[in-house]
Amino acid sequence: MIEALLETYTAIPVGGGGLPKGMVDMITTLLSQSFILGVRAAAPAMTALLLSTLIMGLISRTMPQLNIMAFGFGLNALVTLGSLAVSLGAIAWIFQGQIDAMFDSFAQMLQGNQ
Repeated sequence: MIEALLETYTAIPVGGGGLPKGMVDMITTLLSQSFILGVRAAAPAMTALLLSTLIMGLISRTMPQLNIMAFGFGLNALVTLGSLAVSLGAIAWIFQGQIDAMFDSFAQMLQGNQ
């Protein structure tokens, strides 16, 4: 078992293993684009939820006898689902454009034409 472990150092020397530079750049680009895509897809729901929370906070300050917690959670869920339903077409369009570009760049990286 120790001999097999030592053979791994001859097969892949210390510091010699790793991904090619083009692949590392491509993975970094894909991760950053994935994060941007997630933020763009969630932006309508996040904005609607922020506005709903601010409005409920204002209502709570003007009418303290009204229990905002009683209907606040349901209202937030309704606003979030409503904004997602309204913006679902745009989200699908954004995803389609980004996924096509991602597959193209991935194919170029695998072919070595980058």
